[in-house]
Amino acid sequence: MGIYLYEITDKVNSQKGKINADTITEAAQQIKKPGWFIVELNEIEESSEGSFFRRRTKFPLYEKINFTDHLASSVGAGTPLQEALEAYVEEEDDKKSEIIDTISKDIQRGRKLSEAMSKHSSVFSPLYVALVQAGEITGSLDETLVYLAEELRREHEFVSKVKSALFYPIFVLSVAVVVIVLVLGLVVPRIIEI
Repeated sequence: MGIYLYEITDKVNSQKGKINADTITEAAQQIKKPGWFIVELNEIEESSEGSFFRRRTKFPLYEKINFTDHLASSVGAGTPLQEALEAYVEEEDDKKSEIIDTISKDIQRGRKLSEAMSKHSSVFSPLYVALVQAGEITGSLDETLVYLAEELRREHEFVSKVKSALFYPIFVLSVAVVVIVLVLGLVVPRIIEI
């Protein structure tokens, strides 16, 4: 059972609220009133508090690079955004495609790409969303996505270099701790006995 946030209107008044339902269809049926229209209906994601062991959908940096590259090349080739997103979802068959599928459905409902991405703040940073929005406004979304892909690549390279640079000092420190423990545990007691 999920909690759904909704907004309905009768063209004069609007009403917002929360509702409990098993599916989004059931939620829509519960809030539908004669003469009223559903403006928005979204499931609220469970907060991380109290659900420490909850599985989160991971979207690694390299996957975000692949997604951005795919979107940039598709949009640059003139493919409609909806079709480009659906093609990406068909290529992927794991949890990551759920996020992209949600974005695709939001675009189908008439939202902008930046608005759809902003709902997934754990995946798309505010800078990423702002640059996509700037690309939409200026009409250069494909160029913006190419730029974003390059920036994400640079970030990935930087993180990899930092990890590899930290590996050796951590390894040396670990060996030093093991040696000190062995000296204190084996050699010092034998010297004290003598």
